Amino acid sequence: MIERLTFLLFIRLDGIKRLIISLKSTDNGLLLSTLSVLCNISTNAEVRQAISNVDENLAGMFSN
Repeated sequence: MIERLTFLLFIRLDGIKRLIISLKSTDNGLLLSTLSVLCNISTNAEVRQAISNVDENLAGMFSN
């Protein structure tokens, strides 16, 4: 129950969007940490929905 509430709070505070934006970083440590967090929290359905709703152009970020 607490885990679900934590995810919902994280989503409401635009945490997912902030993680997605941090994927633009040139700092490899930050990039790897961000990818790890996204991978681990994406097991939650609400998190996956929030990731799919982020306005950022993910395809453009990874097309290079």
